[in-house]
Amino acid sequence: MNSVKTGNLRKRSKAAAALCLFFLYALTACGRVKTVSAGKPVMSALTGYEEPVAEEEKGSHSFDVRKFSEDRLAAGVTDEAVEELLGEQKGRFFYEHCDESIKKIYAEILLILNAHAEDIQVSAKDEDEIATAFKCVFQDHPEIFWISGYSYCRYSTLGKEYYTFTGKYTHSEAECKSLKSRISSYITGFKQGIRSGMSDYEKEKYAYEYIAKHTEYDAEAEDNQSILSVFLHGKSVCQGYAKAFQYLLQSVDVPCAMVVGEVYNGDGHAWNMVYLDGNYYHVDVTWGDSALSQSGTPDKDDVNYAYLNVTSQEMALTRKEDNILALPYCVATEDNYYVKEKQLFSSIDHAKLVELFTKASVRSENSVTLKCTSREAFDKIYTELVDEHGIDQYMPEGLSSYGITRDEGMLVMTFKF
Repeated sequence: MNSVKTGNLRKRSKAAAALCLFFLYALTACGRVKTVSAGKPVMSALTGYEEPVAEEEKGSHSFDVRKFSEDRLAAGVTDEAVEELLGEQKGRFFYEHCDESIKKIYAEILLILNAHAEDIQVSAKDEDEIATAFKCVFQDHPEIFWISGYSYCRYSTLGKEYYTFTGKYTHSEAECKSLKSRISSYITGFKQGIRSGMSDYEKEKYAYEYIAKHTEYDAEAEDNQSILSVFLHGKSVCQGYAKAFQYLLQSVDVPCAMVVGEVYNGDGHAWNMVYLDGNYYHVDVTWGDSALSQSGTPDKDDVNYAYLNVTSQEMALTRKEDNILALPYCVATEDNYYVKEKQLFSSIDHAKLVELFTKASVRSENSVTLKCTSREAFDKIYTELVDEHGIDQYMPEGLSSYGITRDEGMLVMTFKF
């Protein structure tokens, strides 16, 4: 067996993550105020993407056109099934943007994976077409949780090459049936919070919060490269978070793709891209599950909104993309969390600050977050609210002690009380 490409195993233990938090977060206590300067090193520990394995295998027999035609038929890979499946892919980003020559292979691979079939002929001209089609399927279809990669065989006969495809299956068909039933229970619970008339943004925000509040980052989580880790175990790494988020949004008809790349220190990472109101946005639910307590450690009860609907420029501060197809350059800000929730500041706005702190008090929330439009605005607001104690006039009655989390890259500050 000739290994063409293997995934890089990038797991970090909880102990290592905790150590990273201890050493890389700058925590300073100054009277009643604690400041945590959020930085890229800690966030980068919340990764864990493993690229699917692709291998070439030597065929155990010669290529028999009749036999492979019968095998395709038995696996349900017919021209009619391919055409029907192609018609169902509307709105899936990687399918919509791949070449026409890849789309048929995409549908064939999808049918093969759904059937748990092996050594089935596909229409590819070479292994690169198989790789492209598979990765498009992999990033479009979070519901296919029973694969870790694929293998292919190359057959040469009468001067022509043929290729067959086999999924690397991690669960049997019988196991999948039982697991799908358990997944349905999770989705039922999730959909209880979906109200009639919700906008796509409201559905997305709810899904973002739902996953962050019901999932714990754990590098050793079972099935952590698939939706199973989030839906069944409540523990996962970035790819599990990203696929689960994609699955939830697709279940409520909000277009969402999983995208992959590397954070600044080279670790593999997965996140999402959503399509809202005619614009694309980046979303990172894994880092949304990384709100900090006053001690500088992750707070499981809070959500970090700094990575909900951001631009490509903002995401480039912490990562670079590495996808089989180029992604659109996201520039829209209309559905950015801080814009949508009126928490974006270009300067000190006393009326808006009163509104934010009052709303938090009425809702019994223990924090207020705001984002600044520039570094200059960030520094000025921080100076007035913290260094000059201006925050005193906004604090909920009876409270004087508070903590501050500063994400200087995203220009976000959070006051916890």
